[in-house]
Amino acid sequence: MALRDIGVHAVSMSGAQLGITTENVHTAARIVDINTEGIRRHLELDRVVVAAGFQGTTAQGDVTTLGRGGSDTTAVALAAALGAEACDIYTDVSGVYTADPNIVQTAKLLSEISYDEMLEMARVGAQVLHPRAVALARNYGLPVRVRNTFDPEHNGTILRGAGEMEIFRPVSGVTLDRDQARLAILQVPDRPGVAGEVFGALANRHISVDMIIQAFHEGGSVNDITFTVKRNDLDVARALLEQIGSTVGAAGVLADQDVAKLSIVGIGLMDQPEIAATMFRELGKAKINIKMISTSDIRISCVVSDGDSEQAVRLVHDVFHL
Repeated sequence: MALRDIGVHAVSMSGAQLGITTENVHTAARIVDINTEGIRRHLELDRVVVAAGFQGTTAQGDVTTLGRGGSDTTAVALAAALGAEACDIYTDVSGVYTADPNIVQTAKLLSEISYDEMLEMARVGAQVLHPRAVALARNYGLPVRVRNTFDPEHNGTILRGAGEMEIFRPVSGVTLDRDQARLAILQVPDRPGVAGEVFGALANRHISVDMIIQAFHEGGSVNDITFTVKRNDLDVARALLEQIGSTVGAAGVLADQDVAKLSIVGIGLMDQPEIAATMFRELGKAKINIKMISTSDIRISCVVSDGDSEQAVRLVHDVFHL
């Protein structure tokens, strides 16, 4: 209606009209296929297609929703299916920053970032793009630009393959995820199948587990298993662990809500061991205790007390001159 008011020939299309077919999973469906015939027909007539994101239909014609990040995912999927040159995602920030500007005043806007870096940053706390949309863009090699709705002339940040980037940075950004809780099931018998029973019960309740550490005791007959979950999953997860613990003969369950996950992300980070050493040394100098650590090829994450988290982000951002 708004486009027509300014003389632009536009048409609106729902998920079903767009030809978006999804899995038969309501509230969290994934896109299976897109039949672009209807969209292309309108585009060939020079019409602007206004697409309803976040929705699709099953093969049986039932309406589904795509869940969190569904609008960004719809945009990337449509762009890929149509063979677009790029996909612009307009949001309330000017692009991807080296840290959350609300926490770190010296955070800088990145002109470009690789898909893998953005995917890790999105998974460990960056709110700019949902991981599903980033993963889809990477799979199809589709450049995605993150731009500001309120500053449409700004180029924002472009996501593309690492081989296409002009700038190499050992560390591209620092993220903070405060929606975390830590659980531990203590002195679990060290026998096959116990870990599967623990995490299978959590999976059955759709509780996602992030960082996992298994620590052995002297003698090797029992282990402690510690992991993190989303904070609003803590109560259900703790009840499940207590139930499993009594079944398998564990010594007890511990829960900790005073946690936040601090992460640094950068291509080739694991090839530079001094990066991790520097991060941990600086946190230690500031008397910030590290409760857990996990790594990937391009990410180092550590769990710290929530009360120390913002200081930790600023400290790590400064030490790597971001």
